[in-house]
Amino acid sequence: MKVMEDETTIKNYFKLINDEKLCAAQCTSCNELILPPRLFCPNCNSKTTSWKNLSGKGTLRSFTVIHIAGTSYADDVPYIVAIVKLDEGPSICARLLDIDPLKPEEIHVGAAVTADFEEIRSPTSDETMKRLIFRPA
Repeated sequence: MKVMEDETTIKNYFKLINDEKLCAAQCTSCNELILPPRLFCPNCNSKTTSWKNLSGKGTLRSFTVIHIAGTSYADDVPYIVAIVKLDEGPSICARLLDIDPLKPEEIHVGAAVTADFEEIRSPTSDETMKRLIFRPA
């Protein structure tokens, strides 16, 4: 089966991130937003979805400060990983930047955040790619 770029696969999700677009799969049967995309809707089990553009605006729901990381991210420690509830409904996990990870008392659950994209070197090649991050709004 030929993979179409509009198919709501995880591979295409990361292609959209690389194009600086935050999208979720939306079930065409019940309108559930699915992020990250899956093979079927967790709400109604439908296998028909389409992409929906998201605003990137959300609320910080939880976070942790990473002090020990795997080889690919060892040079980045300490850094913050956050769970963000997007205004459209789904939650997603991503890095939180522009906040000092050594001052977690200054990070406030419930704070408004906005999506952004950061260029990084691929952990598996010398190529660059983009990843989703969040910043304080």
